[in-house]
Amino acid sequence: MRAVDIIQKKRDGIELSKDEIHWLIEGYVAGTVPDYQMAAFAMAVYFKGDDDPRNLRFDHEDGGDRGAIRPFRY
Repeated sequence: MRAVDIIQKKRDGIELSKDEIHWLIEGYVAGTVPDYQMAAFAMAVYFKGDDDPRNLRFDHEDGGDRGAIRPFRY
């Protein structure tokens, strides 16, 4: 996966999979996805919206090992 492909899909209004969102967030937290790419993703979400805001949740159930629900609010 590449961050640019995920950003382009969101920009074009294509629904993202949970795996794509998870990969992007994990990459950002790990430092492999740079700030400017996460900013571009945030702009795409802002302008295109999200069909279901629950898709942008990142919690323990989805593979996060922190145990806390971290909603992405816009």
